[in-house]
Amino acid sequence: MECEGQVTPKVRSELKPKLGFEFDCCDDVFNFYNMYAAEAGFGIRCSTTRTCTLIGELSLLEVQVGGLENVGFVKRDVYNYLRDVRGEVIGHDAELLKENFMAMQEKNESFYFKMEVDSEGRMGNVFWSDARSRRAYGFFFGDVVVFHTTFNMNHYGMGFVPLLGINNHRHTVLFGCAFLISETTDSFVWLLEEFKKAMPGEPPKMIITDQDATMSKAITVTLPITFHRYCIWHILNKITEKPGIGECFSEMCKCIWGMDKKEEFDAKGEEIITNNGLQDHAWLSSIHAMRENWVPSYVEHFPDKYILKRWLQSAKGSVMYDKNHKKVNDCVDGLLLVKRSKVYKVASDLIDSASLCDEGFELLEKSFEDIRGKLTSLVSSRSHVEEPNGDVGTSYPQLRIKDPHRVKVKGRAKRVKGEKEKAAQRHKRRCTECRKIDHDRRSCPKLASP
Repeated sequence: MECEGQVTPKVRSELKPKLGFEFDCCDDVFNFYNMYAAEAGFGIRCSTTRTCTLIGELSLLEVQVGGLENVGFVKRDVYNYLRDVRGEVIGHDAELLKENFMAMQEKNESFYFKMEVDSEGRMGNVFWSDARSRRAYGFFFGDVVVFHTTFNMNHYGMGFVPLLGINNHRHTVLFGCAFLISETTDSFVWLLEEFKKAMPGEPPKMIITDQDATMSKAITVTLPITFHRYCIWHILNKITEKPGIGECFSEMCKCIWGMDKKEEFDAKGEEIITNNGLQDHAWLSSIHAMRENWVPSYVEHFPDKYILKRWLQSAKGSVMYDKNHKKVNDCVDGLLLVKRSKVYKVASDLIDSASLCDEGFELLEKSFEDIRGKLTSLVSSRSHVEEPNGDVGTSYPQLRIKDPHRVKVKGRAKRVKGEKEKAAQRHKRRCTECRKIDHDRRSCPKLASP
């Protein structure tokens, strides 16, 4: 029986795929089907995208069953199926995220996460950190934390906030991540409090952020003894965007990075401002007033304990405990890995054997379903469930969470410009006649005037 809308191509019998055909390699399959496609009047190509992979599997099925009329479905059915699958998960993003976190925690109990839930049962702020990140903070690189909030928002308008550090090889180390429903002081306070709970050891000695007022207030409340430094990268990027300052950008950079003492920076900075007539520039004056928080010659709060056990080979084998005196394991138990590998090998062999006949496949499928049910009952009987109190963490696996509302944030991050684009803006083409940049020689007023 043919599918609706299906067209069976008319080709020679020797080029038509038939059941029982065997090939030595994938290239032979492609070449054969390419000849069949040319005869039938359509083309084929190789691709790595998901949809084209499914269409490629449809073509393979056509070869296996002996023709397109024997497949039982057409390309449109594949697209409809993908549409239905995507439709089934709409409205379940928060629940899927929670289930993923719970699965991570089952694999390693040192995985930490916290998820706020509002009065309507909708997801609020979310924070998570795995065991490797927590150990890295406690043992190695938790002295300085970079608190970054300039990443793009997700589908619901929630900001993505990673908390980062730098190791001794100048590589980025991830301590934790968060989704924030808003960029308010309360949200930042909640995030930093959860960060302190998750991270073993003392609070960071230094935290680096941009010049966000609500963030600064939250840091003052939650990390009163931590030195708050502004990110110099953001400040230098803003300098290039401010009118009247870009012309002396290179001179300012030499002053910022080349002066070792406060007095030298103040003297050179005053000279640059005076020479370029920037005494009344409001933004530059505000940045200069807070120079103690970002100029290298002023920042004297760098951690003084960089030669620690982190440099020793025995450091990785040390034991780290969190705030609740629980051991933070870098990975799952080695014995568990051995068990998993052994079971995986047995299951793989069973699948290979059962695939040789339909009866064996049905027997194995029924056995797997029976084992799945018993394991689900066993795991659920060992789970500890409590009443929800507005947070989701280790103890609330059965709390149904709704997706968050789409929120309006105070502003998305500006697009990061590449070096070529910045250079093009700094060196715009000038008129070859009058040397101005608002026109070219063809429209030059000097040439147009009599």
